[in-house]
Amino acid sequence: MCSSDLVGTRWSAGGARAFAVDTSTGMTNGANWSTGTTNASAADVDEGVLVGQATLSGNKLRAFAATLPDPTLRDLGIVGQPGSTSAAAGLSASIVAATAYTGNSQESTAFVFDLRRSSPIALGGLGGKRTVATAIDGAIVAGWSTSSANDVPTRHAFYVDLPRGTGAIDLGTLPGGAYSEAVAVDGLVIVGFSSATSGERAFAVDLGQIPRTMRDLGTTDGFGSSRARAVSGHLVVGSQTAAGGAERAFAFDLEATAGMVALPLPEGSGTSRALAVDGTTIV
Repeated sequence: MCSSDLVGTRWSAGGARAFAVDTSTGMTNGANWSTGTTNASAADVDEGVLVGQATLSGNKLRAFAATLPDPTLRDLGIVGQPGSTSAAAGLSASIVAATAYTGNSQESTAFVFDLRRSSPIALGGLGGKRTVATAIDGAIVAGWSTSSANDVPTRHAFYVDLPRGTGAIDLGTLPGGAYSEAVAVDGLVIVGFSSATSGERAFAVDLGQIPRTMRDLGTTDGFGSSRARAVSGHLVVGSQTAAGGAERAFAFDLEATAGMVALPLPEGSGTSRALAVDGTTIV
């Protein structure tokens, strides 16, 4: 078993290859099928287990799991119609959160796969034909779902508390909003983005708060919209977009009074986006 901190995908003439990096040693662990696979992309890693999506022979896209440093990938299968594809979004302990899509991607089903067992379990949605799992932490799976047939413009963020077995819980939207998506979860804090009266905004929801409310994280001066992309403890990171399309990474401490803080741009860059955070380390 190895410990890894970062995951990603690298490309070469032979196709895409998933990898994990242990930041304490700098070691990179590649992952690809030994036969019949041309591409593999990584989504998450936890306790040395890497998950993502791989292309099998016959161009079948499947969610996978691999215990590093062994490069053999385990096909996590599909839920739904034959010929569907699937992709893993996240991993917590032995539970993988993933989504299966129909061939035309007009329908999707979120599911979980316990690596100690042999078959996926479908998660309920909000009544529509599209449900997508985007993140998992502990027993909480987050994502988005439609409430009517293919009604993506009014999709809503949701969460599922696996032990409670209550199905998908609608998180709603910010005031004046039509849609929302949950993107990441850490503990009981879910973050993402929602449309609102003032435009698209990053949000945070603390499931431990009563009553539970969706918190608008706003923007900094000169930016019209924002999206939260990751959370660690009480630190939320993401990006905000100006009218001209330029992006700027931000951080938001949910326990501080400073509000959203624009992160410094890398030298020589005019745009930035924060994609992950662990403690106080932002990527």
